Amino acid sequence: MALPWRVRWLTAEACLELTAGGLLLRLLSFERITRIYANPESAPSLHNDKLPWEVKTALRYAGHLLPWKSKCLVRALAARKMLARRKFPSTLSLGVLRPGNHKTAAHAWLTAGNLEVVEKNGEWTELFSF
Repeated sequence: MALPWRVRWLTAEACLELTAGGLLLRLLSFERITRIYANPESAPSLHNDKLPWEVKTALRYAGHLLPWKSKCLVRALAARKMLARRKFPSTLSLGVLRPGNHKTAAHAWLTAGNLEVVEKNGEWTELFSF
């Protein structure tokens, strides 16, 4: 990999967080998940503005390395944990979309600063955020 060491490290961390998030979603209630993946208590006065971009890049690379495809909620939880570990606040949102065929679709996205780390991709109706 011809990537900077920081991105390599974040990619390895993203692989671990994607795996952990997928397992926890299968084992725990959503109430416990929201407590585990809460925002950091206190944010530092100086944020690394590149951090959300680096996490987004690391998640993209990790998605290619893992033998399974991680869903949007797992990616959002992984990004949330990686940002919270560095005391960078973010908002994880859950929403629904009712397309013309009357089936309901669900989606999760995560924003940190002005960046959608896990993208919204459409006109979703937000039901819950934390």
